[in-house]
This record gives sequence, C-alpha cells and structure tokens, in this order.
Amino acid sequence: MLTQTTQMMGNSSSISEDEESIPRDEQTACVDAIDKSLILHYSLIPSIILILILSFLERQKKRTRINDQSNPLHGLFGFVVPLDLIGAFNNRWTYGFAFGSIANTIIVLFDEGFLPAGVPGWAKGFVILAGALEVGLCYFPIFACLTTANKIVGPIIGFLYTLFWLSVTVADIVICPHETAKRQYEKIISHWPSILCFLFLLYRFVYTFICRNKPGEGGYKDQNLILQAHQAEHVRRLLRKPVEKHKSWFERNIYTWDPCFKFPNRIIGTTVLALFCLYILITQEFNGLKMIIQMLKSIHTETFRQFIQDFANAIHGVWYFATILSSLTTVSYIFHILACYR
Repeated sequence: MLTQTTQMMGNSSSISEDEESIPRDEQTACVDAIDKSLILHYSLIPSIILILILSFLERQKKRTRINDQSNPLHGLFGFVVPLDLIGAFNNRWTYGFAFGSIANTIIVLFDEGFLPAGVPGWAKGFVILAGALEVGLCYFPIFACLTTANKIVGPIIGFLYTLFWLSVTVADIVICPHETAKRQYEKIISHWPSILCFLFLLYRFVYTFICRNKPGEGGYKDQNLILQAHQAEHVRRLLRKPVEKHKSWFERNIYTWDPCFKFPNRIIGTTVLALFCLYILITQEFNGLKMIIQMLKSIHTETFRQFIQDFANAIHGVWYFATILSSLTTVSYIFHILACYR
C-alpha cells in the first residue's frame, strides 16, 4: 500500500513537472474554430448569386432600338457599378466606411496570408492577384447595394450581407479573442474599426430603405447631376476676386476649409482605408514588440541580466518614439495629399 502511494505521488509530481514544462502560450492559447479564409472562399458562391440578382433587377442606362427589339427582358439585367471612381459625391463617408470594413482583409493580402504552402516564387504574384480578385468579389455586394437604384431589394440584401460579415467577425472574436498569451485580445484591438464600419453600414442600409420607400414627398432621390451645385459655386469663388480675411495659424500653414469644395468618393475611401490599415499595422508591430521584450526578459543569465533589462527598456522607448514619429509623418502625408488634390 505504501509503495502504491509512493508511485502515485511520483506520477503526480511528474505530471506537474510536465505541465510546468509546457509553454504558457500553449496553455492559454484558445482554439480558433472559425477559419475566416475558408469562409471567404465559400462566400464567393452567395456573392456571385447576389451580384446576378442585383444585375437582373438593374435597368440598362443606355438602350438602343436593337436592344428594345431583341431583348425580351425589356431593359433589365444591367451591370451594377459598385463605385463611381470618376466624379461621384453621393454617400462619400458611407463608401469610406465600406472600405474601412475590409481593412483587415487587405492587411491579410499584404501579409501574403492567402498564399498556400509550396507556391513557387514566380507564381506568388499571380496567387496574390487571384486573392485580391476573390476579396473584391466577396465584398462586391456591399458596394453594389449602395449604388443600385432598386428601392427594396438593394437595401435588404445589403443589410443581410453586411450582417453576415459582422456576425462572422464578432463570432471569431468571441470564440478566440487572443491566440497566445503574448498577444492577448489582439483581435479585439485590431478588429474594432471594422466592427464599427459594419454597424454604420447596417444603419445606412436601414436609413436608405426607410427614405426610399417613404410615402409622400417624393421619397429618397440620389443626385446624379453632371455638375454638382457645390462644384459650380466653387468655380465661381475661384473666378471672383479673393476677399482678404484674417486666417489662423492652422489655415495659413496646414489647411483652409472651403465649404464649396468636396472630395469625391475615391479620395474619401482611399483616405479611410489608409488610416485604418495604418492603425492595424501599428497594433501588429506592438504585438511583435511585446514578444521580443518578453523573449529578452526570459533569458536567465546572472552576468548579462542587468544589461538585458536595460537593453529591453531601451528598445521599448525607442520603439514608441519611432512609431509615434513615423505614424504622425504618415498621417501628415495623407492630409498633404488631400491638400494637394484640392
């Protein structure tokens, strides 16, 4: 009996030693049950179906006599343009938030996260291009529902499809908020801008559906004019003699606000996407910094312990200074490009 008890105590001690030998990352790492890349691949099927439905309900803008005689659909099945990149000014911030909702997927493309194992070097460019086309098709219905002229089907499909991607993102965060102990709550920190963008798009689709189907007052009307009112007023102000007025330091050196000038959709969307991608890259760099510092502090040497501690603190301070400086420089260049465009 005594020998059995001794053996049991020895086995329990060996088990505890084995548990201590397991890295803390593996003990606290959660199981990521949702494979977003796999969901992205399978979402091509409903995305193409929704594109065909929206195209079938879209009216052809340019119709000829031959089309009227030979087309039994009577002008239906016109291609839905997801975004007018030439001179559209309607729903500028809505398109900006739509671009912001896919910022995390764009970062995965930059990190070559869609590359399967064993791809040769000469084929990487083609695989990344195919991944970019796949991402574009998967998120195409969101942009198409914002531009379609259909009053009922467009907002409903856009709301449901946006809700689907919001549910996938939230479920992925809830099931596994962090992959390792050194990168705790990384998904929450990096994905909350996309969640806010999805929520704004849901509100926008509900608002569009209510306004377009509102009885009386003509409903909701999009202004698709060749020359917008603010453009005409902006040209008039440029041709007039400038009026001298006192300007603040911000207006003299950085930017002067003009109520008659509006940035088009392509500029707003690019700016929002650039700022969101910059934020995600900063969070990824910060997680990498924490891993490096924890790795340095885990080195147990009596001789270089103080040196390693000082070196880790120096890296921490230098990284903060360099990141803040480079981020401010990048943001200033983004706004400088906006000023130059104007």
